[in-house]
Amino acid sequence: MAFFVDLGKMVSKGTKNLTENARLNASILENRRKIEKLYSSLGQAYFEAHKNDPAPEQPALMEELNKLSAAIAQAEKELNEMKNRGKCPNCGAEVPQGALFCPVCGTKQPQPQPAAPAPAPAQKFCPGCGAQVNATNKFCNLCGTPLEPSAPPIVQPSVFQPPVMQMPDAPNPVVPAAAAPAPVVPEAEVPAESESDLNGSF
Repeated sequence: MAFFVDLGKMVSKGTKNLTENARLNASILENRRKIEKLYSSLGQAYFEAHKNDPAPEQPALMEELNKLSAAIAQAEKELNEMKNRGKCPNCGAEVPQGALFCPVCGTKQPQPQPAAPAPAPAQKFCPGCGAQVNATNKFCNLCGTPLEPSAPPIVQPSVFQPPVMQMPDAPNPVVPAAAAPAPVVPEAEVPAESESDLNGSF
């Protein structure tokens, strides 16, 4: 009988040990989860505070986190575009396309600017038959007329020659070789007439 009593005590003690062991393991596991969560929160807070530092303490980890964050943001943007939903720049909530305000925080949403209309292609017409042709054609596809006249050849003079101007129907002036001085003609002496000659002739 004592054997069974001792056996019962041993079983009871073993069960108690198993229960205590399970409780301690569960406590350790729960505390490790809490620590991991705190590490995650601490790491996220550090990352947010230092992600734009020019020389962070852990450059490789910071670069990898920046790449992953950019990839997530791009994927979320594409998903929202597929669902015709945007993302609030203030709180990050999903906002229906075309909504003026965020339904969660009330922030005014940026509106997309309408795309400028594409310029109309220039119309081109054949000078020979008047048909409309493609702007890139060099010949009319109906009549074969060249659409782009060839440029005249550029002639460059070898020596500059000023233009010669001639007057029509004008005689060429004769220029003497050397101008001779005009001859000096002495005045002829007129004989003095007497008064009697003057009076008598009348």
